[in-house]
Amino acid sequence: MKKKIFTVLIIAIVAAAGIGYYMWNKPKRTAADEKPFAITTADELMNEFSSDETKAWEKYKGDKVIQVKGKIGDISQDSLTTILLETQDIMGVINCTLIKDQNFSGKIGDSIEIKGICAGYNLDVQLTQCALVQ
Repeated sequence: MKKKIFTVLIIAIVAAAGIGYYMWNKPKRTAADEKPFAITTADELMNEFSSDETKAWEKYKGDKVIQVKGKIGDISQDSLTTILLETQDIMGVINCTLIKDQNFSGKIGDSIEIKGICAGYNLDVQLTQCALVQ
């Protein structure tokens, strides 16, 4: 009886380790190859969230991909590139963090179209795993 329990326990540990290894190493979801749930402008997206955050979050939650067109207000390049799209709301921007292998050569003031996964609203609309729309 002890031998059966030991065998089942070893199988369970090996299975758990395999699942953990798979989950740790699986590729991250990006917006690059996904069809956008919504296509909008930076101003329209910011207005949705600033006028009724709960309603906007209900619409975009579940990590939906949003395609946004806007003017670059700022660019930050560290280990990842972050682009801030200007809006008419002086207190808010669309904060877009590009995927690692995305090459970006734009400059402040350029109009761009970008799609990303909606990660929420914290005075700025946060888009992650973003890719430029060609």
